[in-house]
Amino acid sequence: MTTSEARKAKSGDFYVFQRYRFDKFFHFCCHRVDDSPKLLDVEQELREVVQEEISIRQGADSSSEKAKERLRVLNIRYHFLGQRWLYYRTSLQAGSHLRWYMHKRLVKDCASRGGCCARSCGCCLNRNIDQTRKLGVGHCTLRCGCCQRARGGLVIPEEEQRLLQKNLAVRGTLTGHAGSSMSQFGG
Repeated sequence: MTTSEARKAKSGDFYVFQRYRFDKFFHFCCHRVDDSPKLLDVEQELREVVQEEISIRQGADSSSEKAKERLRVLNIRYHFLGQRWLYYRTSLQAGSHLRWYMHKRLVKDCASRGGCCARSCGCCLNRNIDQTRKLGVGHCTLRCGCCQRARGGLVIPEEEQRLLQKNLAVRGTLTGHAGSSMSQFGG
């Protein structure tokens, strides 16, 4: 019981106390916003950060000051996104599938975007992620070093924006349609 609830209970007005508790219950249970799309956005950003870190570390100039500064910025961003991930994740029902990100619909989505699931490299399933970056597990982003090598380099900013808009449209088919939700992916 919270302090506010205790005060209302001690006031002696049973009906005020019950009304207060009902309002709290109704707010949390019935007006809960589905945070699945927000969680997907944060997970996308986490994967971008982790994949860019991997790409920088594997690059020829990984020990340059520019690379070190970018890694420092990405580290801060990862921790910030980790907090947001936790906030949105706690609002969802717990799932049991440890490799939820390998759900066939997500694999198909990655392959359709030309990610590692379209090739036989196995990066999405066995990405070499540091133990402190486990929230960045999942499918390819535009920052994936393997995909950059397969494309022959970075994507130009205009093309990146077009691809991101297309991915947002595709994501709508992964959540919200035909009753699908994050619980289908085990998380």
